[in-house]
Amino acid sequence: MILIKPITVTSSILTSSIAEPDSAVGEVEWVAGTYNLGDRVIKSSTHRVYEVVADPSTTDDPAIGVTKTPATWVDVGPTNKFKMFDEANNTASAGDNITVDIVPVSLVNSLAFFNVNCSVINISVFDNIGTLIYSKSEEMRNRPLVNGWYNYFYSGFTSKNKLVVLDIPPTTIGKITVEFVGVGASVGTFVCGKQAELGDTQYGTGAQLLDFSNPVEDSFGNISYTQGFTAKLVDYDIMADTSQLDSIFTEIESLGKRNAVFVGNPASIGDSTLTYGFVRDYNQVYTWPTKSKIALTVRGLI
Repeated sequence: MILIKPITVTSSILTSSIAEPDSAVGEVEWVAGTYNLGDRVIKSSTHRVYEVVADPSTTDDPAIGVTKTPATWVDVGPTNKFKMFDEANNTASAGDNITVDIVPVSLVNSLAFFNVNCSVINISVFDNIGTLIYSKSEEMRNRPLVNGWYNYFYSGFTSKNKLVVLDIPPTTIGKITVEFVGVGASVGTFVCGKQAELGDTQYGTGAQLLDFSNPVEDSFGNISYTQGFTAKLVDYDIMADTSQLDSIFTEIESLGKRNAVFVGNPASIGDSTLTYGFVRDYNQVYTWPTKSKIALTVRGLI
């Protein structure tokens, strides 16, 4: 069981990425002037998108207008550049062949990507003088050879929408470059962080989906749905060294309700025990002199 604690990605360490504003998705930078009801702009200083709610118009700075009563602007969400670094998995940065350069200021030895749509992810790590020290290329689409050649040619492609990389050389001053290859590529969540071992995940670990769709039943018993998002809820059963319980407790306590990546099975990273979310419940029991049990519940992000 591995925990990846993310670093905060800011414009100071995000040295290259999608343009901001991104005209390809219709983003326009705010400048002083009059804006009408429904107009949308961005502010590169806050990396947020704003919409006018004042009727019929406003001259307010959006960052000020959102704090007024009544508000003249509302915060719609992050810009296209920063959607992959926000606290939601369903908002995705989009573009053709997206390249992201990050120069971390705290230790990074793991990367994780969720809600990804691209053909290939290329990862390169450089030291502080620009020498390549790590390289990895991961195919996100493939045609598996399952049950013979017929299925190989006619079953279609399968796609992976998540990837975790645990063997990044620890770096604090080098550059990490990630390329999401493909026309119309998108990235819902991009995590850089430091990993910590929490013990060994045991049989009995379970995962479930929380469905936020809204069912409506009419007088004849017919059911219709207002489609909503789903979130993952994972209950981890973990066995850890008793001597490590205090340090594990400290790691979990330090998270609070901040989001992190939980890798339930490092030998099969893509399974349902891989979660990006926050700790809902944690319970550790000093079970035996050398080994002890931990019950951990993680609520995944929508």
